[in-house]
Amino acid sequence: MLRRVTLVVVMLAACIASLVTAANAAKPIRNPFVAPPPTTFPAGLVCPFEVYVETVENRQTQTIFSDGTIKITGFFSTRVVNTENDEELTLVSGGSVRLSPEGANLRVEIRGPIIFFFFPGDAGPGDTSVGRSYYFHGHTSGVVDPSTFAGLSFEHHGVATDLCAALA
Repeated sequence: MLRRVTLVVVMLAACIASLVTAANAAKPIRNPFVAPPPTTFPAGLVCPFEVYVETVENRQTQTIFSDGTIKITGFFSTRVVNTENDEELTLVSGGSVRLSPEGANLRVEIRGPIIFFFFPGDAGPGDTSVGRSYYFHGHTSGVVDPSTFAGLSFEHHGVATDLCAALA
């Protein structure tokens, strides 16, 4: 079964294991950010067509604070490909990301460019009953359930580009 995966959610999953250790630390822990693996999303999950996503360049670091907050900064670029027509985009997608515990969930705050893949049912722009993909630049925030990776809330101020339309 395909797990719910987005670039941001993959970042969350990579960081969640660090939260317990960081909660006991007195000073922040800083280390390289591990890029998500290449991923192929089947048609209908994030766009009407199959989408392949891979990291092109990763120069990001993550800083883990004692309160469980994680900040990810640095340069990151991503290639997104419509596998049906080979249309592709390479985008800078390394906005400053801040992940903070919010009750049982995680608050995501991003400033700068970021790619979001919304699965059917995720809160976000467009028709929430279908998968959709966007490239945001500006201030983006939301809340994610770390047990299901579902987007529970979403807000964006700035420029939004529909990646499905751009790759069609």
